[in-house]
Amino acid sequence: SSSSPVGVLGAMAKAMAKTSSFSVPLRMRMRPSCRRQKTHPLPCVSSSSSSSSPVPVSVSLHVTAILSKSDAAAFQPFGQVVWPEEDGTPYEVPLYDASLDLSAGQPRFYMMRIPPRGLEMDRITYHADVTQCLASMQDSTWHLVVAEPSDLSKPPTAEQLHAFAFKGGCIVKLNKGTWHAGPLFDGEDEIAFYNLELADTNTVDHNTHIYEDEVYTLHT
Repeated sequence: SSSSPVGVLGAMAKAMAKTSSFSVPLRMRMRPSCRRQKTHPLPCVSSSSSSSSPVPVSVSLHVTAILSKSDAAAFQPFGQVVWPEEDGTPYEVPLYDASLDLSAGQPRFYMMRIPPRGLEMDRITYHADVTQCLASMQDSTWHLVVAEPSDLSKPPTAEQLHAFAFKGGCIVKLNKGTWHAGPLFDGEDEIAFYNLELADTNTVDHNTHIYEDEVYTLHT
């Protein structure tokens, strides 16, 4: 009669146990593989989750509103605020006109759409080679945080930061090297801004410092 599969496997196992150089029976060597298949893998834990990152400190900045020509003097250490004048008004800096320096390259005058980012900031930028002009196309309140020029290795401290609020209808000119963050504003809708700088400002003259230990909040 024909041998059953179980009988054949048993005979093979006995024969291999006698002739093999391994002392462990075949059926015992197979068990660890079966156990590994049934073992559930441990969850992956990244190294960053084992150590908590420091929470940035919230620092409040008082906001100065620049709503008319009479308020503009407060912004003079950082640039100019230009208001509409009658057609034909003679050129006069700094009373009526912005003093510009676009000599380092090809000027770029364009419109940019800015989404609402709230009234917080954790980084600040300056352009060393050009003055910059910003103007809102809408009659909405928007904000800038600014500081006087300094080297990238010596970014402004909390005491050196100043926050300003503007409305549509004026042009804000930033001096060369003036640190700035913004435009910042609340709401749900984006705002379009006129921007005058150089064609390569965003690629070769965008010097940014990131505050790793502080987040600055504007209080109006």
